[in-house]
Amino acid sequence: MDKIERFLSCDFVLLTRGRVDHQHLLSNMPEEILSMITIVCHPGEKELHSKTWGGKVKRITEYSGDFVGEAREWCINNLDGEYVFFFEDNLQFHVRKDPDFGDGNKHGLTNVNSSKFKEETLTSIYYAILLDIFDKLDTGEYGMVGVSHRTGNNRQPLDFVDNSRLYGFWALHKENYRKMPSRFSDVRYREDFYMELEFLLEGYKVGVFYKYAIDKKAVNQKGGCSSYRKPEETNQNAFEMEKMFPGFVRAVKKEKKSWNGYDEVWDVNISWKKAYEYGRQKRDI
Repeated sequence: MDKIERFLSCDFVLLTRGRVDHQHLLSNMPEEILSMITIVCHPGEKELHSKTWGGKVKRITEYSGDFVGEAREWCINNLDGEYVFFFEDNLQFHVRKDPDFGDGNKHGLTNVNSSKFKEETLTSIYYAILLDIFDKLDTGEYGMVGVSHRTGNNRQPLDFVDNSRLYGFWALHKENYRKMPSRFSDVRYREDFYMELEFLLEGYKVGVFYKYAIDKKAVNQKGGCSSYRKPEETNQNAFEMEKMFPGFVRAVKKEKKSWNGYDEVWDVNISWKKAYEYGRQKRDI
């Protein structure tokens, strides 16, 4: 099955809210990949996005709901593909040193953009990322598969790792998702971590490609989750997750200040591999 046949069963979704003036990821995508993208935007933004991206992307539609978990759930329930790839709109992709893609920087990674690569090579890199993820999901063993964050990427020598932290860009197979007792829309914050844990605790792996990486062009910029996110609520969510997943999640206080100078910041420390071992044993019983 070639890549065209594989991708006929996929939706490549860019979720966006409050960023109609500039789309960092879309602006840096090669045309062939851009033409595969479905922009799923906040209610009231479709017309504005159509002025810039109409005719360049596959389609533009609006989700129903208030927060990102509801937006993801809308996509799963309303788009046709059996595989859904979720892109955040402010991502920057990177690739490790590779004979096909050129040399990396001192950290072993190179930005995937037009200043580094020709259009043809950029397209090849994106296809490689998407096909690698698709092929892992197609085994049926994985709940979610994506790529690593740039931070810490150089500390992992392997190109692919099971059951590690995943966020920002990943995909799932609806068939496995439908088997889950939980949904992205169950929680207002950290919905990606929430569903990763649900998959692991049901005995499905979460896969992370380290030969690729992402980071974000700007964190906590106008739009996106910042449109509704409140520091005190995300702090509370850390403790809620600790209660929901006892023994697998621990709320931890960050050393650094968070966005907007908020002094007390709580995050979550998650035992991904422990959660999978629990789930695997449960499935074996």
